[in-house]
Amino acid sequence: MNQVLLVSDQPMPNFLPVLNSAMKPDSVTLVVSSKMRKRAEWLKAEIAKHQVKILPDIDVGDDVADINAIQSTLMNWVDANEKVFGQSILNVTGGTKTMAIAAQEVFRHIGDSPRPVFYVDIATDKVTWLNGEHEGMSLLSTPTLGQFFRLNGIEIVSGDFSPVVENEKWRHFYGEIAADPRKWALPIRALNGIAFQAEDNRTRDFEVNDETLALPNWIEMSQMLHADELVTYKQGGKEEFCSSEARRFCNGIWLEHYVFEVLKSFGFDKKRALMNVKIVDDRGNQNELDSVVLRGNTCYVIEDKTKNMRGAGVVDSAVYKLAQLSSKMGLKTRGILVSALGVRPVDKDRARAYNVEIFDWLPDLEGNLRRLFGK
Repeated sequence: MNQVLLVSDQPMPNFLPVLNSAMKPDSVTLVVSSKMRKRAEWLKAEIAKHQVKILPDIDVGDDVADINAIQSTLMNWVDANEKVFGQSILNVTGGTKTMAIAAQEVFRHIGDSPRPVFYVDIATDKVTWLNGEHEGMSLLSTPTLGQFFRLNGIEIVSGDFSPVVENEKWRHFYGEIAADPRKWALPIRALNGIAFQAEDNRTRDFEVNDETLALPNWIEMSQMLHADELVTYKQGGKEEFCSSEARRFCNGIWLEHYVFEVLKSFGFDKKRALMNVKIVDDRGNQNELDSVVLRGNTCYVIEDKTKNMRGAGVVDSAVYKLAQLSSKMGLKTRGILVSALGVRPVDKDRARAYNVEIFDWLPDLEGNLRRLFGK
């Protein structure tokens, strides 16, 4: 069986049948516009890994609004490939509306009997047959993170599934912060500044000024930092982070570990959840993501922030990064921004317009993620 696929910026509906034993084709033929040639190559490369033969494309050129021209191109392909057409079914999900209508008309009216046509519902990832020859719906399989990213022209260079903190006592630190973030808001903000300045100065030493010492709960925070072996005393009244990793941990990495610990509690495996992810796109542009999760066939890209996000415009850069990546990877990608110190309601509302969800109350994080994932 040959599947004819209409290439668009939504690759998953064309790829998912390959993962399903009942739907997997022997070969595929891609209907490709000039604009979608790169995406066609990414799709073919991933499909070929599943021992599916890639037949020559049907090139519909630049004018994807000309239904007559598209129909003519498809009919010419049918005339030249009668045997293949007789063994073909059409996945009408992708392409433009004009391409979909033209292809459906050809498959319904050319030849002795209509050829099967199906549609993949993006919301449910189920197959709907558009003629009476095949009844019912079939649930499709779930891809891996690697497949999802490669279908969108992005390679995962590295990522961690079982991140190990340098000292197990550090888990106590982020557990205490996450349990009562209001109590620790001012000390966390001060700690961020101290750790950032130390890293910027390429040192682990620091001194706490009188203003920080006077902050509510700073003394208790300091005691916890020492007890959890993140900070130690030095001669001369100075303090120092116990290691460079401890310094990074105090400068916000603790939140990344906490969030990923919550994610793993939902049962994700290493093929569908990673933290500290490095990616590179088809142009060689590199990026780093705090964590990514694939739930069903939707990819969630998560950014974690421990700095003060309440100032005007502060949230925008994080939201913009998530929105840009979501846009590149299509409708099946959503952004999540986790803030340890709270975000203004107006920024939350604006973020949703960019398909980015903001969670800024850590005690509710597990419940919010559970509802989002439908767990």
